[in-house]
Amino acid sequence: MSGLVLAAAVLVASLALTYFFCLRPMRRGRCAMAPKAQADGHFAAPVDREAEIARLRDEIAAL
Repeated sequence: MSGLVLAAAVLVASLALTYFFCLRPMRRGRCAMAPKAQADGHFAAPVDREAEIARLRDEIAAL
């Protein structure tokens, strides 16, 4: 019985921590994975993927 109680406590703790550190910030718009807004309220322009790939290939070739 104590094994079941321990498993239930771990489950509840993991759900609470996931909500507190992941879901709640996402709902408030402060998720670390979300794009950051600049001071004027606009989001940063997306990175040109082709230029980034070319830059990384040049960097790898240099190494």
